[in-house]
Amino acid sequence: MELHLVAVGKLRPSYRDVCDDYLRRFRRFQSVRESEVREAGRAGSVPLQHKAEGELLLRSIPDGATMTLLEVTGVNWSSEELAVELDRWRQAGRPHVVMIGGAAGVSASVRARADSC
Repeated sequence: MELHLVAVGKLRPSYRDVCDDYLRRFRRFQSVRESEVREAGRAGSVPLQHKAEGELLLRSIPDGATMTLLEVTGVNWSSEELAVELDRWRQAGRPHVVMIGGAAGVSASVRARADSC
């Protein structure tokens, strides 16, 4: 299994440190690819921003991959629960994408594509 981390924009330094720590831990057990898509903050409105970012996010998902969307209204996992999820993704044998939406949230099409939130 290959794990993909996809985020809208660049992570703030405090989040970057935490993310790098988790990525370092994950890489001990499996391949991890990280990518960022451009923020569409100048799109003019939130719906236009969602549309622009959503298209970029959906294009970043490899064929056949499952996807977990991390968002404010989603499930909060403990470290133990995250370990269980990682093991489940690895056993599925398919690429898995962990997606972090932008500050304005994500489009309905991205949310609909998610296998879990």
